[in-house]
Amino acid sequence: MSFLKDLLDGRRRRARALEGRGDFRGAAGLYVDIGMPLEAGSALVHAGERAGTEAERDAAWIDALRVLPESAADIRRSVEAKLGRAALGGQRQDADQKR
Repeated sequence: MSFLKDLLDGRRRRARALEGRGDFRGAAGLYVDIGMPLEAGSALVHAGERAGTEAERDAAWIDALRVLPESAADIRRSVEAKLGRAALGGQRQDADQKR
């Protein structure tokens, strides 16, 4: 039992270190592996907020929705709202370019 706890704690430390370096997707992968979906979803939300492109942003937020449990309804609604605003913003830009 102690070995398992040490193994999980090591992964958790590595995930936190990855977050500290800005590798939110890597951290999310570790969190999923050790059964921490809320932390994984949070890391993916941060990845989306810091993404360099719209496609990367949207992919991170969609992945966050995939890993977040249904019991995290408030966080899921927040991510869905972010995706909705991003989609509307993209439509607005497309309409402005057509004018």
